[in-house]
Amino acid sequence: MSEAPLLSLNCIQANPDIAGIGVRVAIYAQNFIALILAIVALGDRYVSWKELLLIGSQSMTILLTACALLLSALIQALTFGMSTYHTLIVLNLAWMNNTNTLLYAVLFRYQGLVQIPGFKLSFAPQTFKSLPRRKAIPLLTLGALHLSFVAALGFWFWLKVDTFGANSQCTPRPPLFLVILSHRISIDSRALRIISLAIYGVCAIPGINLMIVGGAVYGPSALCSWLLEKLLPIPKNVAFFLPGYVTLAVLIGINVVIAIDTETMVHQTKQFVQPGESQWTFGQTLAILMLVLPLKDIALSCLGEDKDVSKTRERIDEERAVYRRNWRKWAKFVPTRDWPNVNWPNAPLTVRAPRPITAYSSTETASRSLSSSSFTDLRHGPPTSWYSRRGDLESQQAPIGKLQQPLPVTNYNAIGYSPSYYPADFRIEPSFVYDPHTFRYLS
Repeated sequence: MSEAPLLSLNCIQANPDIAGIGVRVAIYAQNFIALILAIVALGDRYVSWKELLLIGSQSMTILLTACALLLSALIQALTFGMSTYHTLIVLNLAWMNNTNTLLYAVLFRYQGLVQIPGFKLSFAPQTFKSLPRRKAIPLLTLGALHLSFVAALGFWFWLKVDTFGANSQCTPRPPLFLVILSHRISIDSRALRIISLAIYGVCAIPGINLMIVGGAVYGPSALCSWLLEKLLPIPKNVAFFLPGYVTLAVLIGINVVIAIDTETMVHQTKQFVQPGESQWTFGQTLAILMLVLPLKDIALSCLGEDKDVSKTRERIDEERAVYRRNWRKWAKFVPTRDWPNVNWPNAPLTVRAPRPITAYSSTETASRSLSSSSFTDLRHGPPTSWYSRRGDLESQQAPIGKLQQPLPVTNYNAIGYSPSYYPADFRIEPSFVYDPHTFRYLS
């Protein structure tokens, strides 16, 4: 994010452990892997606890590596000195690494929640509740400490920008520039110095720094999502996750901009750095090997997907297919259910909708299911009377006691009671009821 003017060649000391290709590639790869995992997690509008733990592990690895890089830079600057050029690289990479704290916070916000048309906001089946908030404390604490380290180095750099690293760079110091949105601003600018000192000074306070940075990113994202929801016909189940989508897009943009600006700075300053910047040292090799850990976790997660998580995703996909009237997609879920009143393979299609939990006897169960359901032969158009099926329905003896109220059924042959395959706590009263006659949702 800075550029050097025409100077004598090889006047900046090489520092491969800070600006080496291995360190930069490792940091870029780790951050973009975390972003890809977040895209996959939010893509289906359901963040499982397993996805959250995977991204949390990835973010923890990145933040630990980032803290090690910052401590190394601080120690080197205090002892041997570090050039302005390398300090700017460290600050750029540090801001990129710290975006993982916000990324984890966004996914933690949506973990376990599912919004399906026809449902009020609820926790998904097989999830029961979100992870306790205390589970996020270690990573958020590490993120706050990392941001404090970044602020300490940045505040020190901008406070002594005129004399910082005088022993490890060209004499006199070259006029470097900070590139912000394609605009070159000299680091000698008084306004830039005051603004930078204010930002790094506020970010030095642990805890408060996360709230400030998070508000600066999530606040505009929430505002943009609210405007999009008002201006565009966005479904409610998508609008609920829209702030997360916008925040994720902002974080992706920040990472891309920082990576491009950093590589531009390295390319433009390469001719002024002494030989050895591209040598593969122990630090660069170790940084590349750190990529094995997240890749291993991703592979194990994909190969050993939890059965409960699989059932949860299957249920969510089924309900979404029903409410979107995507019968072809929904039909694949029918053979996976154990319907007591259906004889396979000659079973008709059955369309279900969520209902609340209530205790009913067997007779009440059948009568309420019949009175609350609309039976329609979708192939021939006219409604089919349920009276011809009353005897068959009442002959099916359901256990008396506290039962989950049956799902209303719409099918070809007016099949009645069908107990749910999923846990009872997912039976949440629908905010809308689907009418198969008009293909609309009724409040």
